Amino acid sequence: MRHGARIRNPEIGQPPLVNSSMPSMSDREKHRVFTQALRGVRPGEKVKIPKKAMRSLPRSYEGTVVGMPPSLVAEGAREQYRGPYNRHVYGTADSWLVHRDSIDPRHDPIGHLATDAPEWGAGFLAASVFGFSAARSSFDNDLRRGADRKTATFNAVINGLVVGVPAGVLAFGAVRLLRTIFGED
Repeated sequence: MRHGARIRNPEIGQPPLVNSSMPSMSDREKHRVFTQALRGVRPGEKVKIPKKAMRSLPRSYEGTVVGMPPSLVAEGAREQYRGPYNRHVYGTADSWLVHRDSIDPRHDPIGHLATDAPEWGAGFLAASVFGFSAARSSFDNDLRRGADRKTATFNAVINGLVVGVPAGVLAFGAVRLLRTIFGED
């Protein structure tokens, strides 16, 4: 998910997606709405689909927690869904905010982190590497100083977090900044 990406709104300067007076739509018609809205849109670029045009998602869309927290993507976003063709949807009170990922994290989480969410991948990697190194060093040093294993383990966890969390945040921010500078966001 590219936070801050340009959002296309079908209601402003683009043709309407469907006749909003339709009482209900089949799943096939709902998929057509997504296909039409995402036509010509690059992966990660968001499109806004009013809920007037489509009240509910097709049954093939599943709720997910994998992705940028909804509240950080759009004001009022409360839930997120993943669907076929690498589609990722955030629901707000009055619209669906949808984009297409290059890689579906349900099938290839590492590939998704590398291509669609490199800031998260860099953050997790930096937090893991630096946090583990600090924890291991702390544990070994405490044991050499004569501390018991329980104390050494507790200190290792604390030291790992103290080093790993800031390293992850810095890596996340650095990649986010680079993506913004080079226009990928």
